[in-house]
Amino acid sequence: MAIQIPGRLSVKAEFEIDEREFKRTLRLFGPKANKVATQAISAALNKTVRKARTDIVREVSDESGVQQKLIRRRIRIRLASPSNTWARLWLGVRGISVRAAGGKQNKHGVKAGGHFVPGGFFATMPGGGRTVFKRKGRARLPIKKQTIPLLPGATSIVQRVQRDVMRSKYPAFLKHEFEFRIKKLMRPR
Repeated sequence: MAIQIPGRLSVKAEFEIDEREFKRTLRLFGPKANKVATQAISAALNKTVRKARTDIVREVSDESGVQQKLIRRRIRIRLASPSNTWARLWLGVRGISVRAAGGKQNKHGVKAGGHFVPGGFFATMPGGGRTVFKRKGRARLPIKKQTIPLLPGATSIVQRVQRDVMRSKYPAFLKHEFEFRIKKLMRPR
């Protein structure tokens, strides 16, 4: 299990099994079951990483006050296959635009979910898009685009969820996948 935080703009979690555990599992089922074992392991890893995605989206949303759909869009998953027994989950943690979070203007600023930007205002950009800005001082310029930060809690959430899901869900998913595939092999044709 590896967590990488390159440039602190993303969080990457890799879900993989221990080499000793993999070899022990293959010995259990013998040489003919290599294919079945690798399929079961990759399917269990895929279920595990999908469960982790669900938990991460829920927890980051609860902590940041941003809608789950906005966080779900920022997650990318690379699934395991029988030839590579690892899966990867990537979460972009750059701040979410206040406008994308459903910002509403009032006379004191802009409100989006549980976040409020005092003195914030909507402006139309030269390309036609609208976004929320706030002046840096009393002068007309400079202005700064406003975002809702995800980073402080997102990295710890990803690390904790990855660890918890691999400990609690992966063994059950692996057992289920093995049983399913073995029953399938034993079925008369």
